[in-house]
Amino acid sequence: MRAGPREFRGIPASPGVAVGRAYLYVRGYVEVEKRELSEEEVEGEILRFESAITLAKGYLKKLYERVKSEIGEEEAEIYEAHLMILEDETSFLKPVEVMIREQRVNAEYAVETVLERVAKLFEEMESQYMRERAADVRDVKRLVLTALKGKINEISAPPEESIVVAHELLPSDMATLDKSKVLGFATDKGGPTSHVAIVARTLGIPAVVGLRELSVLVRAGDPIVVDGDQGLVIVRPDRETMKSYRVKMSEQIRERMLLMKYAPLPAETKDGFRIGVFANVGGLEDLNYALSMGAEGIGLLRTEFMYVSSPRFPTEEELYTNLRGFVGKMGNRPVIVRTLDIGADKPLPYFTMPPEPNPMLGWRGIRVTLDRPEILLTQVKAALRAASLGNLWVMFPMISSVEEVRKAKEVVHDAASQLKKEGKEFREDVKIGIMIETPSAVLMARDLAKEVDFFSIGTNDLTQYVMAADRTNELVSGLYSHFQPAVIRAVKGVVEAAREARIHVGMCGEMAGDELAIPLLVGMGLDEISMAPTSIPRAKRLVRSITKESAEKLVAEALEAATLGEVKRILEGFTRSISYSGP
Repeated sequence: MRAGPREFRGIPASPGVAVGRAYLYVRGYVEVEKRELSEEEVEGEILRFESAITLAKGYLKKLYERVKSEIGEEEAEIYEAHLMILEDETSFLKPVEVMIREQRVNAEYAVETVLERVAKLFEEMESQYMRERAADVRDVKRLVLTALKGKINEISAPPEESIVVAHELLPSDMATLDKSKVLGFATDKGGPTSHVAIVARTLGIPAVVGLRELSVLVRAGDPIVVDGDQGLVIVRPDRETMKSYRVKMSEQIRERMLLMKYAPLPAETKDGFRIGVFANVGGLEDLNYALSMGAEGIGLLRTEFMYVSSPRFPTEEELYTNLRGFVGKMGNRPVIVRTLDIGADKPLPYFTMPPEPNPMLGWRGIRVTLDRPEILLTQVKAALRAASLGNLWVMFPMISSVEEVRKAKEVVHDAASQLKKEGKEFREDVKIGIMIETPSAVLMARDLAKEVDFFSIGTNDLTQYVMAADRTNELVSGLYSHFQPAVIRAVKGVVEAAREARIHVGMCGEMAGDELAIPLLVGMGLDEISMAPTSIPRAKRLVRSITKESAEKLVAEALEAATLGEVKRILEGFTRSISYSGP
């Protein structure tokens, strides 16, 4: 007898809905047993380990080429990170060799022990992004353990268009899977920055992750719905549910096709005001997708991915190579590079942060890199070199004072001096800017504007600091809103200060991509708004459907509001009045 419908709640990883049948992917388990070696066997075991590493490297290089041709070069970068793990003497190769030699154990046991220890270090970190990097380490571990058997097997392709259901999909799984037959992804493990989420968003495939026990409870061939908007998976839906989701799927396809007509168009109001629509990206894998969505620049390049994917602080040359990839792809379009923003919920596995009673108000962002100027100097040197190839801007995070800006600019000056002595090509007239995300930066905006070439308003942190409401704390979630009157007035003050100083002002927080907020930002006169790539076509359609004059009146009305509810009612009323016309 057929079981009834069952709903599973997870994490929305890639938007859209998909309806199909479940294809269960079960990865082969590599069992590891401890075997003691005689003294004569040790050198042979080390040679066997080295041979497996050579085989694994060759396999990863093939994966890199395959993904580069199927999806794009940026999406293939993850396999270069895996190669770095395979080549890491300090954290992997030497510890395994020492364990085999000193404890006289087989290579499988040494690999399992060493890399599982590294994976658990990642899992214990506060940052979700860092926790999800444990999957990369385990992917490399599985690859080496398989290579020790002398052969690496690839994942089989779904026999037909299906919803792929798995406990976890690692980067190597995603590379070898025939994604042309995938309608959607549903996995027990993973988060919004896991590799399956990144690839799904890049390819526009709906995905829900973090579903816990789905892969155990679903059967191969079960009808299944993946709702990537709501983070919902429905197994064996009833006829009415299936019908409604098929209708929704068709509507989304039509809507997507309509919105894509706006992607190549400028975001220009009916009365001629032009606002730039940029993309926030966290790595090279996001770039092709951002460009396909119509990104006119990169408003926030989070450079942390260059550090978390490395077993140590990356060198100037490694950073330059990464940045060169972005600048080369973007041509003359702006690439705003935020310098390393670690601390609070973003630690690095190889950089010890002191325990703090309140890390969100502690040692983070520019505070860390000014205290460790060698880290900032290396990154700035790489940025100045990459800037000679295009239009790269440098931006410092978590600025609280004029003194911090001046110290950061001294590092830029030192970087330029060193590059000149070294005879390396670089650009001296790079635009220098800051994130406005602290109340002190808002209050000192006019003074800060005299020091820099541009502002970028980071509304995520700004909102929590203005409202004294931790954005991760559900108990105060009612306070945490960028529509709070205090936040709107703070943003307006920053824009006015930038306008007076005649410097560029943009926004890269969540507010920038919020449909309710965009008319407000147009009315305030921002130069650009930067958002998740998926939001760009919709934002352009909205801007092209309003006038700057009406948006300015909206700002005046919203600034008079005294409560969150009043602000939302005003903005919702304006949005309902918009008449969307074709491109």
